[in-house]
Amino acid sequence: RPEDAAYVLYTSGSTGRPKGVVVDHRALAHLYAHHREHLIGPAQAAAGGRQLRVALTAALTFDASWDPVLWMAAGHELHLVDDATRRDPEALTAHLRERAVDVVETTPSFAELLRSCGLFAPGHHRPRVLALGGEAVTDPLWEELAALPDVTAWNLYGPTEATVDALVAPVTA
Repeated sequence: RPEDAAYVLYTSGSTGRPKGVVVDHRALAHLYAHHREHLIGPAQAAAGGRQLRVALTAALTFDASWDPVLWMAAGHELHLVDDATRRDPEALTAHLRERAVDVVETTPSFAELLRSCGLFAPGHHRPRVLALGGEAVTDPLWEELAALPDVTAWNLYGPTEATVDALVAPVTA
C-alpha cells in the first residue's frame, strides 16, 4: 500500500546522531513521477527518444542512489560502477567516456574532480545530464556547466526524510 515502507535508510547523523528513516512507497512514487516529468522525460526527448545510459555512482547506502534506479524504471540502461572506479575521478571519467554514459549523478565536489580529469573536455563523450546533490555547487562549477550547450545540469537537494530530492533547480546562467 502507499503508506507501507519501501525502504529504511540510516542518516549520516548530521543532526547529532544517526537515525533510521522509513520511506514509504507513496513518497518514492512521487519522486519517480517528478523525475519522469522534469528530468527523465526532457532528457529522453532531447536525445531523440533513444534509451539513455545512466551511471549508478553512489553507494547504495546513500539515498541519492535511488535517482539512477528511477531512470532504469523509466526504461533506461543502468550502469553499475564498481567501488574502486566510482571513487577514482580519473578511472570514473575514463569509464564514463568508454561506455558513452549519458547521465551521471554525483556531489559537486566530486564533479569538480571529474571536471579536472577532463569529463567535459571538447572532443570527448560527455554526459548529457549531470545531477548534482549533497552539498553546495560552487560558482565556477555552476558557471561552467551553465555554459555547456549540450549538457543539462541539475542541482538536487533534500534530506533523507524528504525522500531524496526536496528541491530541484536547473543549472542555468
